[in-house]
Amino acid sequence: MKQDKIDKILTKASTAIKTKKFSQAVTSLKKLNDSISLRSYRSLMLEANALSELKKNKQLLQTLYKLNQLELTKEQKVIVLGYIGCVLRDLTFSGEATQDEAISFLEQSVKLDSSVNNAHNQLILCELYQETKRFKESELLANNLIKWSAYFSHAQYQLILIARSQRDKELVVSRTKHLSNHFKQIDDKYIEEAIESLNFVGAEDDAYLLLQKAQSHLGSKNWMKYPEAVYWYGQKEYEKVTNLITDTVISTTTCPKKLKKLYSLRGNAFDKLKLYDDAFQDFSTLGALKEKIYKNKKVTDYAAVYEKLNLTSLPKTCQKVPKYTPIFMVGFPRSGTTLLDSVIDTQKNAVTLSETATLFTTICAFKKLNKTYPNDLLTLKDSEINFLRNVYYDFVETLNLKINDETLVIDKLPHNTVHLPLILTLFPEAKIIFSIRHPLDVCLSNLQQNFSINIENSHLTTLRSCVRRYRQIFTLFESYQENLKPTVYFVKYEDLIDNFTEEVNKIFKYLNIDNNERYDNFHKHAQTQIITTSSNKQVTQALYANAKYRWKHYQKHLLPFASELQKQMNKFGYEI
Repeated sequence: MKQDKIDKILTKASTAIKTKKFSQAVTSLKKLNDSISLRSYRSLMLEANALSELKKNKQLLQTLYKLNQLELTKEQKVIVLGYIGCVLRDLTFSGEATQDEAISFLEQSVKLDSSVNNAHNQLILCELYQETKRFKESELLANNLIKWSAYFSHAQYQLILIARSQRDKELVVSRTKHLSNHFKQIDDKYIEEAIESLNFVGAEDDAYLLLQKAQSHLGSKNWMKYPEAVYWYGQKEYEKVTNLITDTVISTTTCPKKLKKLYSLRGNAFDKLKLYDDAFQDFSTLGALKEKIYKNKKVTDYAAVYEKLNLTSLPKTCQKVPKYTPIFMVGFPRSGTTLLDSVIDTQKNAVTLSETATLFTTICAFKKLNKTYPNDLLTLKDSEINFLRNVYYDFVETLNLKINDETLVIDKLPHNTVHLPLILTLFPEAKIIFSIRHPLDVCLSNLQQNFSINIENSHLTTLRSCVRRYRQIFTLFESYQENLKPTVYFVKYEDLIDNFTEEVNKIFKYLNIDNNERYDNFHKHAQTQIITTSSNKQVTQALYANAKYRWKHYQKHLLPFASELQKQMNKFGYEI
């Protein structure tokens, strides 16, 4: 093809992109880019940009791979490698790529150019390092980015997230204050994030002072209603919360993430005011929002896969002497596991891993073995089981906890009930603590929560989906009990509340803990920690009983579902 014709095609495609005719641009470039001899950096980059606008990430990735095969200048290579990394990062959200794949390409880009000219790719890589718990690498990049004014707030926020992940409360506060001290130089988003971080670690007074400072310098803005309402909720001024979060405020909020927060907080304020119908309406709207967010997301339902596997045995391993055998605390979300975890964490030889990604990291490592989880669980060889176990241990080491061979490591995550076959494969001698609570209370409480977005929480949106998931998980657990016979100790939330000392001592006996009686002040101990679960406010208070049988306030909404939960109620001795 002659050069003048090639130039015409490129000009036509460029014009189509400028006029937002992206499909036309891709079509006009097809003859050039399908030919190895005719394609060029410009033609492929035009196609990539058009595909990006069309949000066709899989096709875009293939075009970028073609670009990467060309003879490129250093500057072009930096751009292409970074572009591939960013697209792969987007594909991780749908499970079509891994974070490690994205990191690999971004690292190559940053290695070629670590100057401000490549700062955007450095920021994406910094975020990925933080998300994958590679905190040292993330901090190095953040401290490089922070030197450039355009990236100061982005980088400082990553440093805050690192401190949050490491559960370092003092560091979260100091880094957040450092960000807020520059609030005249940063946009509203990061002022809002700074206030949220202070609330996250329980520094509510500092958060309110920063909010007042922002209101003084910036005037009243719509986003300020929520953090102000959070403050008054903490002060138990529930009417002020409902006066702040009005229907008008909600109707002018378009971001689904912010809407979820508003409905959750106002619903809980209505609950405290005993306006239960209003509360249920807000919780139901919250549920509908959650369901809408998950509607088009592809998520793996591990419980459904395990149901089809119908395991009756597990692979055996000639295990070397383990570094330690974790104790796993499971159940169903909102069954009291955070209370248990906070009590046990008061003991000097116990370390609790509260809702960390230990098993998720191990599950991701199946890909390194060219295996699919959980389908290939039974095919694991001894060496592969040891590899996966070491992945677990290595991840725990990144948490910077003081663990030795005498430490009791309590891995608490209710969702891990589904993954008991994996737990028992890696740690055949593991003890299991299973938390139980009245099924109607559990389903109501899950409806009330503004959970973070993840695979398991996608099944806990509406009241109907909470009930359905509860039945599914307990049916699956019963099959595990029958076929795999795990060592399980059941703790009923209601018994723990009614007979606290007696029940705690039973748990300690099961775990071989010689308690030092500090457990009575678990709430004061919890105040020094960063609690990342939705129970973070409850466990920093002294023991209270008003969460028991809360479902009765909503019984006209819940009783229609009671028959579906009757089997579990009968099994664990609950009544309507």
